Amino acid sequence: MGQGISRREFLTTGAATTAALGLAGAATSASQATPAFIAANPGPGNWVRWLDDRAAAIPQGVTWGTPWPRGKLKSARHFALRNSSGQLLPLQSWPLAWWPDGSMKWSAHALPPAETGDGPFELVVQRRAPAFTRSISARETASGVDIDTGAIVCRFGRSGSQVISSVRSAGREALLNGRLVLLSQDQGTSANDAQIQQRKFESLVEKVVLEQGGPARAVVRVEGRHEQGERRWLPFTLRFYFYAGSEALRVMHTIVFDGDESKDFIRGIGLCFDVPADAELHDRHVRFAGEDGLFGEAVRGLTGLRRDPGVAARQAQVEGQAVPSIDPTVKDLLQYV
Repeated sequence: MGQGISRREFLTTGAATTAALGLAGAATSASQATPAFIAANPGPGNWVRWLDDRAAAIPQGVTWGTPWPRGKLKSARHFALRNSSGQLLPLQSWPLAWWPDGSMKWSAHALPPAETGDGPFELVVQRRAPAFTRSISARETASGVDIDTGAIVCRFGRSGSQVISSVRSAGREALLNGRLVLLSQDQGTSANDAQIQQRKFESLVEKVVLEQGGPARAVVRVEGRHEQGERRWLPFTLRFYFYAGSEALRVMHTIVFDGDESKDFIRGIGLCFDVPADAELHDRHVRFAGEDGLFGEAVRGLTGLRRDPGVAARQAQVEGQAVPSIDPTVKDLLQYV
């Protein structure tokens, strides 16, 4: 850490961050000066393009903002994204800001996962609302909020410790009892010979709001505090972002530090779920996704055993699939592995 700023000050000023947008706005006219690192637009119009001029390998939902010249749009309109082949991609759109003369200054747009190509894309005004091939269902009741993207169904309760009650995928419970977990300690990590006292806090939900209900994107805001015993502190705001047809669950997590900086030190914070599992241990896999691919490992390995479970069993487990059959002489001994 550089001189002149403490770890506490750094964490306090950096508590809230914003996610990077997947689409970058481009100049509104091809005649405008274009930096050397940005490709020229095909012609006049309001253009957007993927960062690095390349679409993601796996289609994913994205949201971005677009500026408009003063007087260009007098009222909120429907929009679509036109690709290089002339195809119109439907957008969920809403106004963000207005010029003093009442015309639109900024608009926001959400694009669900789709095969878009690398672009660039022209943002065009439509007379009618765009038709989506698939859409989000958002239902708000007295007991909670249900979001159905078509790929997952997520349930939010309005109170208690559970931020997310359940996530269903392919008709089965994939995640249960989602709650925030926070570990605190009363001494800094640099305290010499200090006996550190740790405490564990969990989320206490106070408010749930459906900020957007689709059809392409839905946003749920959850507010509350961290609780253990009689102490409630560190107000949090969680925003969950969903896109039609997507299994992705995006989260923006913001906390406000309202503790004593001399004795309240945050050791760890995260979102914890219970995972229902009824398969055999050798058919359960832990996977980590990264830039270089997918790392997977079975909870109970079948490779490298003293007795061979069979080629089919070993190959299926390495490929992350359910094991079709195991040699009976080995299966009876798996309880010791």
